Amino acid sequence: YPTEFMGALLTTEANNPKKLPSNILECRRLQLNLLGPDINRSELGFGMDVVDGKPAIRFGLLGIKNCGEGAVEEILAKRPYASFDDFLMKVDQRKIHKSIIQSLIKAGCFDSMEPNRFKLWNYFCFTVRKMLPEGTQTTKKSAEFAPQYDEAAWDQDARLEWENEVLGIYVTGHPLDGLPYTRWNDIPDGRRNVTTSGVVKK
Repeated sequence: YPTEFMGALLTTEANNPKKLPSNILECRRLQLNLLGPDINRSELGFGMDVVDGKPAIRFGLLGIKNCGEGAVEEILAKRPYASFDDFLMKVDQRKIHKSIIQSLIKAGCFDSMEPNRFKLWNYFCFTVRKMLPEGTQTTKKSAEFAPQYDEAAWDQDARLEWENEVLGIYVTGHPLDGLPYTRWNDIPDGRRNVTTSGVVKK
């Protein structure tokens, strides 16, 4: 039961930033199905899910940036959500403020409702928030400081960048996918010439 074992291991070591990336890599090496967080299907920590009749590991809501345990409990208590608007209507805006909602969008929690995260971001920041009543933490004025994105520019690179920002890791893919890459542990003894790839950040 490799999927169940790795799911339990990921949950146990979820708060260890040194262990999480290596455990994710091990899931990929074993060709296990690792799914991003979903507003209706994710639990507090990593959990088991089924896709096309096959077991999969689902990323937990607590692993998302800005999402504390109180916010996650509020989200779980008000499920299910039929749409993004339904989510906004049900949750307590005093507990689920704008930073949390923005992180949920970036993490892909609403992909089953709107796969274009740029489009959902713009809708939330420049349409929905202007209609909210004054006094909530998700205020009209703060919309002025949110960037607006070109919805047509949404692609896999943007998806991975946002996932890494709010989850700390790449979940649904990796920038090196499709490029020549050899893991250090897989290099045969005595071999000196290998082809590898890397990511350089500022």
